[in-house]
Amino acid sequence: FALQCLVEIVKSLAIDDTEASRLSASGDSVDSNENEESTNDAEHMNGDDEKLDEEVDSSQMDQLEQKKAYKMNYQKGLNQFKKKPKKGIQFLQKHKMLGESAEEVAKFLKSSQGLDKSGIGEYLGDGDPFNLDV
Repeated sequence: FALQCLVEIVKSLAIDDTEASRLSASGDSVDSNENEESTNDAEHMNGDDEKLDEEVDSSQMDQLEQKKAYKMNYQKGLNQFKKKPKKGIQFLQKHKMLGESAEEVAKFLKSSQGLDKSGIGEYLGDGDPFNLDV
């Protein structure tokens, strides 16, 4: 939820900057040709800056959305682990959040915060040869 709020704030800031630039670019008309040329140059430079800002904003928003999706999938995997440890591990591996090797799974089980100890024991106690290797 907090991430969604942050994305909305960034979007609104980008929109406000764009509107402010448009207002300043379409402001007072100048009678002198020299001033018109410098105004046109400034508008062209503002347009380039706006494009760059929009690219940066969209890139940052894409990164935020990717992080949010990653975090949501990670939470789904942890919730599945709480219900059925083997399914949780498989889910995380399927989504490339956890490696396939026994060493990587063991490191995950040892270092991850919030994993249910009985779930870890259930996973390790399963008769599957891979689980025994872990």
